[in-house]
Amino acid sequence: MVHHYRHDVTPTIAAWESVHAQLLVDWNNTIRPVIAPTLVWVSTKFTDLTTAIAATYTTVTSLPNAGTSASPQLPNNVALVMTKRTANRGRSYRGRSFIPGLTEAVVTGNSVLSTFTTPALAFFVAALNYTGSGIVFDMCVVSRFTENAPRGSGINTLITNFTFDTVVDSQRRRLPLRGN
Repeated sequence: MVHHYRHDVTPTIAAWESVHAQLLVDWNNTIRPVIAPTLVWVSTKFTDLTTAIAATYTTVTSLPNAGTSASPQLPNNVALVMTKRTANRGRSYRGRSFIPGLTEAVVTGNSVLSTFTTPALAFFVAALNYTGSGIVFDMCVVSRFTENAPRGSGINTLITNFTFDTVVDSQRRRLPLRGN
């Protein structure tokens, strides 16, 4: 999953570690129990997008962290899509995250059950705003293109809420032998 955060102060490693720790707590308290154990969180990478040469940081603190559902996993490409909404409309002002690791216990037919959607939504709501080492991180949608052309400078817009439908989606790049 990719989340973008806006911050007003240049982040420090301590701030990034703090955000990572908060993400893990929220993950463990919400969605981890309903995710297949074959879905494993192995690292968290932070990239400051303010310039082309800004800092990056990767952490593996308290990782790996696998899902704990006992139910059999559905194929790799099966996912729930969480849509990130902003106060503006249009493609530049919404984003999405595919949540893989669905199991037989949380899908009936082509519908994802509330036993999965409720904790998934709780995770995203919890991840909306974090404070790490005094720096506020607000989740946003980043747009680098407009009308299929690169923007001179990307824009970020604060997320106001999340939506999803309960129809099972496919993240095609997770199919075997694709997206390598």
